[in-house]
Amino acid sequence: MAEYFYQKPTDDEIREFWSKTIRPRESVMELNFAEKAVTLGNVAQGGTTTFIDEKAWTDIVLPAFSSEWHDPGRDEIKNVILYSDDTYLCFRSKMRYEFDTNTTRWQDYTYKKGKASELKTIYETIRTVAIIQKEAKDRELLEEVRKLNLEALDYFYDSKWYKKMDEIQKMLLYSDWRVLPDAPQKWDGERDAWVTWRQRLRDLLPDNPRETFEDNFAMFKFLQTLKYPVDPRVWATMYPNRDVDYLSTDDQFKKYDFEVSKDFVGKTQLNLIEFLETYDANTRPIEAKVLELAKALRLETVYEGLDYEKFVAE
Repeated sequence: MAEYFYQKPTDDEIREFWSKTIRPRESVMELNFAEKAVTLGNVAQGGTTTFIDEKAWTDIVLPAFSSEWHDPGRDEIKNVILYSDDTYLCFRSKMRYEFDTNTTRWQDYTYKKGKASELKTIYETIRTVAIIQKEAKDRELLEEVRKLNLEALDYFYDSKWYKKMDEIQKMLLYSDWRVLPDAPQKWDGERDAWVTWRQRLRDLLPDNPRETFEDNFAMFKFLQTLKYPVDPRVWATMYPNRDVDYLSTDDQFKKYDFEVSKDFVGKTQLNLIEFLETYDANTRPIEAKVLELAKALRLETVYEGLDYEKFVAE
């Protein structure tokens, strides 16, 4: 009997394959100017969203856009999406003067005159800022943790609370597309079930835990017994005939996020595990292209304490 062994394709074979294959159109970057938020990668598949710091936004991101793309106070970008096939979708708002009423107003429209090549260059700048900002905040967080002592127990309990908040926010973020009008549904009423699930998630945690719980132990006990509702797709797997009402039984509430929403938090879990296992306090691997561009943009003037010697270019 013949034996077959898998052989990893070479880089040349991969390039040849993609040169003859039509790639699916996916978003590479989504930029929200009002929120100063950039999502790198496809949102529905777990793209990473970063809220750019004010100084980095003012000093690095905005100057990357020429007046042809973004003219503050006159013709401003609201949202822009760059796709994998080198096309883009840009929504802008332009100041219009109404001669009849002698007033001005903002008018939204779709901008199509910009060059995709220019936007790709801007994307590289924004991507670099997002990566460096994450590295800077990760290192800052680790330094704070090292300073933690036994007298700062509030930090420990608060971190547990923020972890739950983070899990809920990620589940909400990754399920945003499920409630869109054109989102696919496998059964009648699925979208309504997603709306219900998302609201139940929002209602899980009180707004101010320090006012809600009498002490740290009460807060910790609440978190330890907290259970998440399963999302509609998990419920449909549990009850293929859908003969049990959604969220009507105790078994539809689980302790861990990956039990209730595997599609949305799986990537987050893997990223967290990889970060904990591979983070080196002395050096961090980083793309050579990103490191080179970070130096060219002088991001050390934006993120205090940034030390390029702490990175190893790949």
